[in-house]
Amino acid sequence: MLLVYLMALAIALPESAAGQTRSSSSSSQSSSSSSSNSSSSSRHSDQDEARDAVRKGRIMPLTAILEIVTKREPGTVMEVELETKKDKVTYRIEVLNDKGRRREIRLDARSGEVLWAGDD
Repeated sequence: MLLVYLMALAIALPESAAGQTRSSSSSSQSSSSSSSNSSSSSRHSDQDEARDAVRKGRIMPLTAILEIVTKREPGTVMEVELETKKDKVTYRIEVLNDKGRRREIRLDARSGEVLWAGDD
């Protein structure tokens, strides 16, 4: 099972800005720089994989997915995950809705079809 974590901010920012955000957060943790670097490197390759899948048309871009989600469940996106299980790629989005409830929405990453929605 491949589990790819995406940070909405890192995907939304240009690649150079996202790198600067990661660099500034890892530099403040100098005592754990080696583990921070490997984590950052892993996250970077996961994001590269996701970008490649979007370019090849295997998944929808995150911006399009977030548009679907916010129309269905207005609020603040708290977490985004791209998961692959048994050759099925899905986005799992957590939203804090306007009523203060945490909601989870799962979407088919290729079509944008909502597969499941409910309380987190």
